[in-house]
Amino acid sequence: MPELSVIIPVYNTDRYLERCLESICAQTFRDIEIICVDDASTDGSRTILQDFASRNSRIRLILRDRNGGVSAARNLGIEASRGDWLGFVDSDDFLDGDYFGKLLSEAKASGADMVKGTARTYDTLTGETGTAGWLDTNGRIRTCKAYFTAGFFMAIYKASLVREGNIRFPEGLNYFEESCFVIEAVQKCRLLTLRDDAVYNYVLSPGSITRKPLEISLLESLRKGTDLTVRMLSDVGAPMEDTIIVYRYILSLLMMFLNHLMHNEQYPDNELALSVSRQMAELSEMCPDSEKMYVDYFLGLRQGYNM
Repeated sequence: MPELSVIIPVYNTDRYLERCLESICAQTFRDIEIICVDDASTDGSRTILQDFASRNSRIRLILRDRNGGVSAARNLGIEASRGDWLGFVDSDDFLDGDYFGKLLSEAKASGADMVKGTARTYDTLTGETGTAGWLDTNGRIRTCKAYFTAGFFMAIYKASLVREGNIRFPEGLNYFEESCFVIEAVQKCRLLTLRDDAVYNYVLSPGSITRKPLEISLLESLRKGTDLTVRMLSDVGAPMEDTIIVYRYILSLLMMFLNHLMHNEQYPDNELALSVSRQMAELSEMCPDSEKMYVDYFLGLRQGYNM
């Protein structure tokens, strides 16, 4: 059995897919299986996958006849995986050559059941590379693991943690499903460690979620994801400090949406503003210490981060 299963959901990313697959096939760590779940692509993605699979026996294909969404695709990959560890890569992103090797080396040295690396952004419109604030969280995670609330793809997860903890991506959401997964994994893991020099390249393309216009469906997904996360925190008996950090993160997302609504003319829809304001009020009511949530949020702004 392979030591690592790498799960890649694929949907209409033929423009970037070859680079993604090449970066995974070229990893210095070789004991991996690469599970590609094609979610009924209508472009050339499936042809690219079949060509790579014909040349590399480590690639396993799951070909779906109907599009079921990225969460369902990732969950299928989890169910099909055979490795001791799980890694996730989006099909438009790519990795530094020693990314998985460094993470697994840290896992063996520390005995952790989650190991997180870091990320570099790559902008397809400008060709520029950099680091987005919401991806640059390792410093805060060192103070409390609950700060790992986004960028789930920057980590590897012990397969037994995911399987025995029944940690999955909520299906039917088009936003916040990734945070639901990683927040739950953080709460259920025994030890999370970091490897700052293991670099995941996060591609900013025109279709990236960070560049999509705000829609009511995103806000409704955030609402549903918030409810799932709040229930999970209660079920696992999360420490109060962790709980406030997660609430503060959700507040930061709502404040980000509010900022868009206030400053961007492409968001004139009153329904959006009403949904944001309602969710902020609901969040304040649910939070066990809403005053601390807001204080921590604004202190974070002063310290140069808002996620």
